[in-house]
Amino acid sequence: MSRSGANAAQQQLTASITETGSMPYDMQDFAIETATRLLVKRSRTAAVAYSDLENAIKAVFDQTYGPNWDCFAGQGFVFYDTYRPHDSNGEHWTVQNAEFIYFTIGKTAILLRRYMEK
Repeated sequence: MSRSGANAAQQQLTASITETGSMPYDMQDFAIETATRLLVKRSRTAAVAYSDLENAIKAVFDQTYGPNWDCFAGQGFVFYDTYRPHDSNGEHWTVQNAEFIYFTIGKTAILLRRYMEK
């Protein structure tokens, strides 16, 4: 592989954390390592289907850290950390009561989150 090809491959796998919630650092590292491993594994065999990537990351986190994880992956979406107070039932998701990480690996953006009961 040429030097420019090697640099392009490395650039595609560079991870960048954009936003985090109350997710511990070791969990953040695990999220990035898991997503990178799955992206590399899937890209060797075929084009990466974002729904497959989302389901695989969710399954790993549900098994490792317990249920109720949501994962969104793709290109061309942005996550904004906004505050919206709870309604009377406390039913909707806010960043104040969730573990989450929003990061990119190359051109793939990933939002991984779990609502935490209070």
